[in-house]
Amino acid sequence: MTERKTGIGQTKASGIVLLFGYFTLLCATLMTLAFGWRTYRDYRMERWIETPAQVGRCRLDVSYPFASDGGGTLFSLHCDLSYEFASQQREYKLHTTSDRSVPARYRIEDWVARHRPGAEITVAVNPSNPSQIVVRSPLPIHQFPSSREALMTAIVFGVLGLLLVVIGRRLAISVR
Repeated sequence: MTERKTGIGQTKASGIVLLFGYFTLLCATLMTLAFGWRTYRDYRMERWIETPAQVGRCRLDVSYPFASDGGGTLFSLHCDLSYEFASQQREYKLHTTSDRSVPARYRIEDWVARHRPGAEITVAVNPSNPSQIVVRSPLPIHQFPSSREALMTAIVFGVLGLLLVVIGRRLAISVR
């Protein structure tokens, strides 16, 4: 019977792979919680009261969050909205999510051109906190991250985490 030689490198490799596997499983768990929260938020928003809002000043926001690292441009929509709720005039500053694609930039620019100050859009107002609104009219980019995005991210992290844990355990078994 021959004795198999194992090195310290294989033990460290299996530990590192297992560590990354468990970390990605933790990330999958957190994204699953985000999915649950976003689904609940969407459910609650369905009960909000619709009302018209007037568009004030809108603009395409261009930011360079990774300029020091050599690149990365993000585009988002920023608008001032005004609406009446419970006999009070209210103001809201709309900030959408960001997108790095050039087509998203063109969609935002087109939306701004079509929605000059005074244009009307539909919003839903939270009756328990009238300063919270969600835009129901079509926007060129999401107002909030979607629950579907969180679910897809959770699935990707979960599959990757499970794969890494299996590989790490196989490496650990081969070391023994």
